[in-house]
Amino acid sequence: MQNAHDTHSVARESALDLEQTDHAVRETLRQLCGIVGQDMAPVFLSTLTRDLSTTGRALSDAADGAAAPGLRDASHTLAALAATVGDAGLADLARTVNDAAHRGDLSDLPRLRADISRRLAHLLDLISDIAGEAKAP
Repeated sequence: MQNAHDTHSVARESALDLEQTDHAVRETLRQLCGIVGQDMAPVFLSTLTRDLSTTGRALSDAADGAAAPGLRDASHTLAALAATVGDAGLADLARTVNDAAHRGDLSDLPRLRADISRRLAHLLDLISDIAGEAKAP
């Protein structure tokens, strides 16, 4: 059982991890926007947002029905998208779901699903911030 000190340490480490992830994601998104160019950056970010949102819904729908094939497909796609933009934590969570779906052990799915939902919402917020930067003159 964790004591209050352990819980505080975990929360602090988690906040530090998220801060480092935020920095990595912002830098990666800025680099990708630079690659696609200023004119295409809004289209790229809009497409990325749509793809992440669609994949998140597919994962949630598959989790509702405990459908292993759907979980495998959606978690695989989410892991790839998250890794592409530098969100290693979200990619790891998605790979964990993928591994569990392949094993047929979905006992930890409720916790993983909640963690993925939080991380995905945070990633979508970061993309929105970068999209605002991309529109600025």
